[in-house]
Amino acid sequence: MKLVINGQQYEPQVRPGEVAIGDKTFKISVTRESSAAVVTVNDKTFRVEVQGNSVLVNGTSYSLEVIREPALTVAKPTETKAPVKKAAEQAVAGNAVRAHMPGQVVRVLAKEGESVGPDTVLLVMEAMKMENEIRAGRAGIVKSIPVSAGSSVNQGDILAVLE
Repeated sequence: MKLVINGQQYEPQVRPGEVAIGDKTFKISVTRESSAAVVTVNDKTFRVEVQGNSVLVNGTSYSLEVIREPALTVAKPTETKAPVKKAAEQAVAGNAVRAHMPGQVVRVLAKEGESVGPDTVLLVMEAMKMENEIRAGRAGIVKSIPVSAGSSVNQGDILAVLE
């Protein structure tokens, strides 16, 4: 993986409990909290939520660009705070709930024919070594779920279809 910060490219070395970027090593731990990850770096804690092509860190939105290699580009924070539900709304286009990034389906929680609300978790996907809850984004009935646990998906792939 490559990481680009302010135009400078790095190849982070990830080891249990730490990450080395350039000539600096950071002590790191990650835990799950609802739809976010709580990341502690050198005793400083951050709440991190991936939302489509942005990442929300302690309430501040940063644009995110994944480059084919894959490389990760982190840009300066945007001026406004991103609403928490925006990623789910963007992932639901028409009746299809689509993957907002490549990854692997870990668990499918919803069943075909099930009535769901906008906050209902349909499935859990692992992307960038983090589990992401994929929510319905709107009320409806699950018409189909064309993926199963273990399926690899690309950005834009259909994960579920709602009626």
